[in-house]
Amino acid sequence: MNRRLVYSYLYLLLVQLIVLLFMSAVRIAFAWINFPAAAVFSWPLMLQALLKGVQFDLQVASYTALPALLPLTVLSYVNTVNIKAVLRFVNGYYAVLYTLVFCVLVADIHYFQFFDNHLNWQAMEWFRFAGTTVGMLVEDAGNYVYLLGGLLLSALFWSVLRRLRRALDRIDVSRPLKPRFGELVLSVMLSLSACGLNVLGMRASLERYPLTVSFASFCNQPYYNRIPVNCWVNILETYTQSQREQEVALLDRADAGEALDYVLGSLGLTAVTDSLHPLSRPVSARDTLSPPNVVVILMESMSSQLLDERRQGRELTPYLNQLRHNSLYFSNFYSAGIHTNNGIVASLYGYSPNFAQAAMRTPSDLFTGLPYTLREQGYQTMAFVTSNPNFDNMQAFFYDNAIERLYSIYDYPASERVNNYGVPDAFLFSYGLQTLARRQEADRPFFALFLTVSNHPPYCYPEEFSSRAGTARDCTVAYADDCIGSFLESAMQTEWGRHTIFVLCGDHGWVHGDKPFDMALQYNHVPAFLLGAPIRGHYGIYDAPAGQIDLFATVMSLTGLPYVNNTLGVDLLVTRRRYIHFVSNDHLGCTDGEWFWCYNLDSGREYLYRIHSADQRDGKTGESAANLSDQEAERAAEMRQYAVNMMKINNMAINQKWTNPH
Repeated sequence: MNRRLVYSYLYLLLVQLIVLLFMSAVRIAFAWINFPAAAVFSWPLMLQALLKGVQFDLQVASYTALPALLPLTVLSYVNTVNIKAVLRFVNGYYAVLYTLVFCVLVADIHYFQFFDNHLNWQAMEWFRFAGTTVGMLVEDAGNYVYLLGGLLLSALFWSVLRRLRRALDRIDVSRPLKPRFGELVLSVMLSLSACGLNVLGMRASLERYPLTVSFASFCNQPYYNRIPVNCWVNILETYTQSQREQEVALLDRADAGEALDYVLGSLGLTAVTDSLHPLSRPVSARDTLSPPNVVVILMESMSSQLLDERRQGRELTPYLNQLRHNSLYFSNFYSAGIHTNNGIVASLYGYSPNFAQAAMRTPSDLFTGLPYTLREQGYQTMAFVTSNPNFDNMQAFFYDNAIERLYSIYDYPASERVNNYGVPDAFLFSYGLQTLARRQEADRPFFALFLTVSNHPPYCYPEEFSSRAGTARDCTVAYADDCIGSFLESAMQTEWGRHTIFVLCGDHGWVHGDKPFDMALQYNHVPAFLLGAPIRGHYGIYDAPAGQIDLFATVMSLTGLPYVNNTLGVDLLVTRRRYIHFVSNDHLGCTDGEWFWCYNLDSGREYLYRIHSADQRDGKTGESAANLSDQEAERAAEMRQYAVNMMKINNMAINQKWTNPH
């Protein structure tokens, strides 16, 4: 037998075992740190999740072993090559590669805390905006713990590798390979077996198909189904999906013609009048002597549940709580996606994201919507952001889609910057007030968008808010609420503010606490308010389903101006929805406020929950809500049909350019 070959394979095998041990340690830390506070712990489910996770780790380890396995196999047959010197080089390869692997795995723990999902390719794409992304990571003190953890784990791995190599150096492999036929056959068989086993490890499955993220689902407890996933597998899988149109079996099976007929019927259209823009429906003007200004505030990470929370006996969001009774408040309102770019496109232009695909793509898609329609009516259009305007392709997208002026970090004094996200909300609104006061002198109404950011790590807030709540996160929520309140109270005292429609909604929510559903509903359930003197007669609580995609039509209706609704949104003052659909990176959801249907893209499974039974489970908080899709098959089928057809046409409209201006 070729001793050099056996020596090489022994080294690779031991490294594989060490790597699996280290990855399992990270997974245990992930499961412990992210375990829902009120959840019921189950040893059998936890052990099953951890064991299933070894499959995912084996897949990653086998892929990383391939570049070492192939050259070591070949060079082991060459007597003139110093195989121990080659192993020293391979040792260096493993040390460098697994520093990256382990640091990302540890970072995934922290990412999951915020996004309730594993790192994916969309997160990796943020590094296209390296300055902003790196700054965000560096300035969030919470990241340092995980960065240090990743580096310490890597250092420990280096130490183990060094000891392993030194131990193997004691083995004598100096005897040259003898060209005996029998020995050669055994060596070749060993090589083929080793390569075959590595290929099997890359598949990580003995079933017909290789391992994918969907294999992680093994029970009806959503959190346990997420523990096995190795984020590197998730990154690779979502990258593959990003290179082609999102393949969703449930959507792909839907007939396009039938879906369009269904959607047109839902929108009240009996026939297509414009083949280039099938969703178009003109809306006539009402008498309006003086069109109102429109100001939209997208509130960063503002979940509806935050409005009901208290800290130290005080409301966390006192101003927004008060606003619920002094506005047209939408209590059953949902963001179209779970990222800010999703919220921008949905709230201003009326379209949902195509799951994990970035909504403000390069080159920019073109949309009608509030900025375009109002500019056509003679409005000035502008947007205010706190930081780099190029993040997420924002500047190009805005300028391509009817925003005439974008105010950003390049317009603010350098002394006002507090972190990588630029200026705090208080300065953003103060600057906006001054700018809008000047803009009203142009004797043209205006549209203005404000994107807040303080409620996003790295958290930054004045010292006075430290006593308002416990955690930095809570303090920032209180600060964001105060900034919004100060801005609105000041604006409504101005001449322009008394003739303005103000729109407030969360760009997306934030997940914490109990997570009873397979899809984190908290991430899409956001508060929304319409207020201002021009619409005071409409004040009250609107409890029917509604979403960001409805804001364009509803606000245009309130202005009294003529417009063409070329979106999937409806005028909520005229149409009362039965359902609203929305997405996350890997889920499609639909709700009427009482029932919640969702579809998991990775597992291909669907769920139907009764929302309030999950909220009131007789003290059994933390347990997963019951999946009633079988018991309520007719209801599930109806909600599935709605969500699938809406998303089918949503994606068709964007891809086939139905969204373009006429």
